[in-house]
Amino acid sequence: KTTSFVFDPPLVRDLDYTMEVIDSSVAKLTLKATRRWRSDNVPGPLKIKRLNTGAGELRIDAKFGGVTVAEVQADLGAHGVTVETTDDKRLYQSSPKLTILGHGFNESGINGANTLRWANSLRGKGVNYTIT
Repeated sequence: KTTSFVFDPPLVRDLDYTMEVIDSSVAKLTLKATRRWRSDNVPGPLKIKRLNTGAGELRIDAKFGGVTVAEVQADLGAHGVTVETTDDKRLYQSSPKLTILGHGFNESGINGANTLRWANSLRGKGVNYTIT
């Protein structure tokens, strides 16, 4: 069986995103490099209009307009974040701590947390490793 979604605005599987079906109630979608969650490149809702789990398309109601699964924000580039270079520092697998110096980090998030996303080349078993 193949699972598929119909999005509004439209997105194309394997062109805009990849999908991994975890179990019968969970699917993990990953945006591909250089692609956007809204094909019209405008901030706003991303909706699922139809779902197909192998038995044909099922309309996701909300009176036929679909349901909002995300509120896509404008792409703000680097968001004003700068990181200081330290040529003399090396980080090894056994290092217990990573310190990042710079400006513009999020201080208003959950416990002031920032999310680091490593380059797409740091993958293992289909996972893009992220640390907070």
